[in-house]
Amino acid sequence: RRIGELGLRVNISEMDVRVSKLPPGGGGVDADDREDVRELAQTEIYRDILTAALSEPSFDGIWLWGFTDRHTWVKNFYYDDAPLIFNEDYERKA
Repeated sequence: RRIGELGLRVNISEMDVRVSKLPPGGGGVDADDREDVRELAQTEIYRDILTAALSEPSFDGIWLWGFTDRHTWVKNFYYDDAPLIFNEDYERKA
């Protein structure tokens, strides 16, 4: 908000939401359910950030660091993760 008050436009760039290191969803949760919990958390984080950004008049845009986990840079640079909004099969998550 303060940046907008200076007359500047606000952009979010190179966003990705890494979730593989989030703790499992609780005791007795199998691997598939853990992945579902992580996808849900990722979806909520993307939604919350975008909702907050869209509420600001100075918000100008959001750019992701790719759109499919098939070609994410995170796997080669950090660790195995699925940080983008589409999975490796180009399907929408959660």
